[in-house]
Amino acid sequence: MKIVVVVIVVVAAIALAALRSRAANSSGGKTVEVTSTPYHGPLSDMVVVIDGPDFRTAQKIVTDFASMYADGRLDVPAFELQDAGTRKTIVSFSGDMSFDLFCFFTNYVQYPKGESNPEKVRGWAKLVGSADFLTPDISARSGMFFLSPNDKDYDRVWFVTDENVDYMISFAWRGSVKKTGEHFYDYEPPPPVSRDKPVVTLRLVPVAASRP
Repeated sequence: MKIVVVVIVVVAAIALAALRSRAANSSGGKTVEVTSTPYHGPLSDMVVVIDGPDFRTAQKIVTDFASMYADGRLDVPAFELQDAGTRKTIVSFSGDMSFDLFCFFTNYVQYPKGESNPEKVRGWAKLVGSADFLTPDISARSGMFFLSPNDKDYDRVWFVTDENVDYMISFAWRGSVKKTGEHFYDYEPPPPVSRDKPVVTLRLVPVAASRP
């Protein structure tokens, strides 16, 4: 009987320690704040367009992505979502995110966790700022990003340059980029964000420290 009691006490102590650890971590982490504001104009040249899900679902997809970085290990700008109608959501940003994170984001919104895949995802960004995902031979200024219709690995992203040259980025092995030899889509400029419609802003903000 004493052995059983000791085991119960030890298990309870371990569980309590785990709960305290989680509470401490959450108090020092971040949470996603959602606000609706007028559109103030472009603050970044990065844009992602999500076709297919309704605006509420698109907002949840972006919120889930932002939440993955709530521990603060990466500097994540605010996501500004605008409902463009016909089940299309335009995502712009409060500032430039890292090129690598932009690639992860474009891939994630095509294959969101717990949601059906959007019909189409397109992203636009300048081809600068990455030691892993870009190589010096890429002379084009910008690219249109997408997921190949033949993709079976789900850890890649493709882009076509403004010179209509196609590349594929693999996230495995610290990233690699290579010409594909295939041409899926011609480069198109990003759609404009309407100045007459509000945006929903998703921003990571510190969680208030819990009181004892």
